[in-house]
Amino acid sequence: MFQRMFVLTGRITALLLGLCSQHAFAGAYESTDRAITSFAQHRFNEGQSILTERLGDSELNPAEHGAILITLGDFYCDYVGDFSKGVELYQQAAEFSSGTDALNNPRLQSILSARTTYASIDAIVQKIVDNDSWKTDGSDIAAEMETLQAFMRNTPDYYRMAEAHYAQALVYAFERHDMKALAEFNRVQAIKPAISLFLPVERQMDFMQGRLNRAIATYGGMSLFVVLLVLSQILFFLAKPWRWLTFKMIGKFVVVLMILNGGFIALGHVLAVGYRRSEAVSEQFSVGENYLFTALLSPGFDLYFPLLLYLSVAFLMTYMFTLGVTKLCRRKAVGSALSGVAGALMMSSLMCLFYMQRCDAKTARDPELSPECFFSTAAGLQFTVKGIEPYLLTAPEQFTDPGVSHNTNPALEEWAKKHCPFSQKDAPDGQ
Repeated sequence: MFQRMFVLTGRITALLLGLCSQHAFAGAYESTDRAITSFAQHRFNEGQSILTERLGDSELNPAEHGAILITLGDFYCDYVGDFSKGVELYQQAAEFSSGTDALNNPRLQSILSARTTYASIDAIVQKIVDNDSWKTDGSDIAAEMETLQAFMRNTPDYYRMAEAHYAQALVYAFERHDMKALAEFNRVQAIKPAISLFLPVERQMDFMQGRLNRAIATYGGMSLFVVLLVLSQILFFLAKPWRWLTFKMIGKFVVVLMILNGGFIALGHVLAVGYRRSEAVSEQFSVGENYLFTALLSPGFDLYFPLLLYLSVAFLMTYMFTLGVTKLCRRKAVGSALSGVAGALMMSSLMCLFYMQRCDAKTARDPELSPECFFSTAAGLQFTVKGIEPYLLTAPEQFTDPGVSHNTNPALEEWAKKHCPFSQKDAPDGQ
């Protein structure tokens, strides 16, 4: 009787253990199915979270663990394009398999075979993607790019095609072919939608888009200025100024221009001196903001003065346009409207050029100004930067090596060390 009870108890226990094991096994595959669905819908973080959370389950048996690792390996190969990580995950999955099925995974064998077959092409891609030395060592990358491009045309099923397009985009970006580079980056994302987990595609695209936008703004401003300049000259000479233009009119214009420039100079001087003397500024100091010191004959005035020249040119061109339109247009209201529009466009184009050439740190040449050009508080805090943005520095984390060695504000120094990129030689002491 006791023997029968023992056998019955054993069978019940085995049945319960089997049910528990089946439940855990089903759960693992349920999680992989959910993750695969999330990946297909481009919810990559969600899919990864499902799998990583399931990996932390203490009830997982080796087979379940291996299945999840294979799913992660497929994700890195299919969506991320990181085949090294995929191979690593496939090989880890083999450790949880009782046989050699995982090592005989067709996907793993295909990748290992492709590595051998395309070793020379992989080397070219790796050289461009992982090493920037080709930009500076004088090596001719053109021949290797021709080889890579020919291979890409003839072998569309190349397993690292996304990285090949990324390498091509980097070369285009280096050669300043911004439109081609952006097109290649878009192809990269189309091939491997989650490749930003592996390569900085989105950051590169943002940089290229910003550079392209700045180029468009610069050339657009220059084109608008040239058109308005030519138009104002044509209208002015069509009005035959030698018949009616007098020295008195020229003198009035010069006086008005001097008054305007004098007003700007005085305003800049008064604001700079008043800011420096203000004790309240020290209490209201906002980290990351630096104002150009525009006092007369100060070092910062060297950047303020070109602004006055740009304004003077805009005023002169508007004046010539107005004189021409006034003489040629019979309706004063129409002439006044045209003059106002032309003046606004002229001022906008020149201010755009001024900002892009002298203020935007990503396009302007380094002015190499001394620290005295900038000031922050009455205590004389100085935040010197390379590649400065003269009027208001609003994003200091974009600028390398800000000098904070002479400031008297510990909070500013700690903030700068944390947020601003320093070169290696300056990193230890934050100089």
